[in-house]
Amino acid sequence: MIKVFVRAPLLSRSGYGEHARMIVDALSTRPEVFDIYCDPINWGATPWITDFGHKRKYYDFLTAKKHNYKGTYDLSIQVTIPPEFKKYAPINIGVTAGIESDRVSPAWIQHANLMDLMIVTSKHAHAGFLRKDVKVQLPNGQVQELLYSAKTEVINYPVKYVEPEDLSEKISLKNDYNFLTVAQWGPRKNVSALIRWFIEEFHNEEVGLVLKANKAKNCMADRMLCTDMVKQVIAPYPDKKCSIHLLHGNMSEEEMHGLYLHPKIKSYITTTHGEGYGLPLFEAAYSGMPIAAPGWSGHMDFLCISKEGKKNRQTMFEKIGYDVKPIQEGAAWEGVLEKDSQWCYAKEHKTKSAMRKLYKDYKAKKNTAEKLKESLFETHSEDIIQKQVVDAILKVAPDADSNWVSKITEVATL
Repeated sequence: MIKVFVRAPLLSRSGYGEHARMIVDALSTRPEVFDIYCDPINWGATPWITDFGHKRKYYDFLTAKKHNYKGTYDLSIQVTIPPEFKKYAPINIGVTAGIESDRVSPAWIQHANLMDLMIVTSKHAHAGFLRKDVKVQLPNGQVQELLYSAKTEVINYPVKYVEPEDLSEKISLKNDYNFLTVAQWGPRKNVSALIRWFIEEFHNEEVGLVLKANKAKNCMADRMLCTDMVKQVIAPYPDKKCSIHLLHGNMSEEEMHGLYLHPKIKSYITTTHGEGYGLPLFEAAYSGMPIAAPGWSGHMDFLCISKEGKKNRQTMFEKIGYDVKPIQEGAAWEGVLEKDSQWCYAKEHKTKSAMRKLYKDYKAKKNTAEKLKESLFETHSEDIIQKQVVDAILKVAPDADSNWVSKITEVATL
């Protein structure tokens, strides 16, 4: 068996937490091959899951195994940002969502190149590593071009089969048609602009926008801060007929999927500047929601589908026109989001037009959304994605896998 050390935010309520659980769940489909040991790490200020039933018990078991084990490992898998990658075993695999802009920092490339395999969530995430304008200074003073050289697999998230909770009474909405957006309120998600443009487009109509958001944490102070931010944005529109609904706080998977299926929440809208993948967008897509989003970055992997016999993929969402420009000054994050990087800016008139189309042509847009949902259940099932993960890992650990195969063969011939 292959002894696998997994260092990841396994218990975090975050995109990286979902990514970590995706990897561990994939490994767990092959218990005869992988002997798993987990070291759960924090992911910023995100809370840890507490209500995961048998899965939480299983993750705790893998954590206890790691705590009690003092030996070495055959392979490590690290789900985090590349500057935190280390060589924990003879074979090391880095797993990351990449960056939301058009390029990663030089440090990300340097650390990713230490890995025997990189697994990223989207083609956009992979493209961010392929920049060719990076120069680094060597210890001898010479300047050398830095190129990305890691073997890389692009593996999307899987569709999750969750029994949705009926939220029709718990979340009471007066309007029959509401848009939904899910976001952490910061520079990248562009929430303030979305609220303004929604109000200006539907100012005199009884239409709603449900904003599932927080600033940093799901605490009362954060809720008050988000409430104040919404009030500031809507203050110039005192006589509006449309509604803004702030939804704040932790929600279970069952509640989140119930939100996507709420009878009065009809469509999903985002003006994001960029996504490494876009997990809420993905969940909305496989829930059958019509979607409007900029046609740029990670979500393009799953919002377009391939048609048999055709080269071009079919767009299955309302694409918002955009410009690609430098990130805002306040969005730069040293070592993560480069000052010279770029991302997309949804155009105001294109966003308003997209929202109007979802509202006016809802029946047709819903029909397209259902076709996308059907396609995603075929192409992104847990079985398919888990096999992709396992196959990618075994490609860089062929000796271990062949040893396992020979042992099974020996047993079978007795």
